[in-house]
Amino acid sequence: MTETDNPAVEAYDTLAGIYDLAIPDPAGFTDFYLDSCRGVETVLYVGCGTGRLLAGMAESGILVVGVDPSTEMLRRAQERLDSMASRVPNSRDVELTVDQLPELGSQEGRLYDRVIAAGGAFEYLMTTRDQIAALRRMGELLTPDGQLLIDVAAPPFASRTPRGNYVGDGSASSDDSLGPDGSASLVKSSEVRFAYDHFHQVLESRCHFYLHEQDDPVAVAYRTRYTTIAEWRMLLPLAGLRGQIFGGFRGEPVTRNSSNFVISAGVA
Repeated sequence: MTETDNPAVEAYDTLAGIYDLAIPDPAGFTDFYLDSCRGVETVLYVGCGTGRLLAGMAESGILVVGVDPSTEMLRRAQERLDSMASRVPNSRDVELTVDQLPELGSQEGRLYDRVIAAGGAFEYLMTTRDQIAALRRMGELLTPDGQLLIDVAAPPFASRTPRGNYVGDGSASSDDSLGPDGSASLVKSSEVRFAYDHFHQVLESRCHFYLHEQDDPVAVAYRTRYTTIAEWRMLLPLAGLRGQIFGGFRGEPVTRNSSNFVISAGVA
């Protein structure tokens, strides 16, 4: 999310209270990032949201800084960390800051073993100018042997299973989708509609979440930009980076069945 007046920031402020109950992480997401950060000392997590991944990193003993432009998402992340402080003392050392790509102004003078922009945070950069600036900025924050990790959704035309409109009954849940207090899902059903502007590579998402104890749905709308493999192959060197592009969280090659691109890069 690149600007505080971006509707995406308002959307995530609105979603913060139900995010963990309504929007699970993709399969393999958590294991990939925790494995990639195993054995390192410092991590910057850009777009940390409600802190699901932060909690796992804290449990691993990593000194982690989480930034997000949504104050409500950060408030939820802090609640999560506070709830685990008695059993994971390291959670008290997690630093949370309101910040965003491409600037990351709060991180001036700092270096990290890993910088991650997980959960599609990079998709909220709506121009190639901002994308290059963000990649350069994250590269500047890496230690000499540091690694930048990013995941984004595959472009809709590049996948055999592009995101389409759907209606869910709210019945699917997992430990990862529970709130910090372990409460069951409050979401009765959901409806998500997508509109594609292929000329500008923009996806508009309109989401309605219907809750058991609320008549009116939680409704949000926001835009993201999808990036092709060809663009990634140009963006990385333009930002002074060199790396690999995978078709999923298990290191798969990119294919027409890929629903996510995962980028692993370092300073060239």
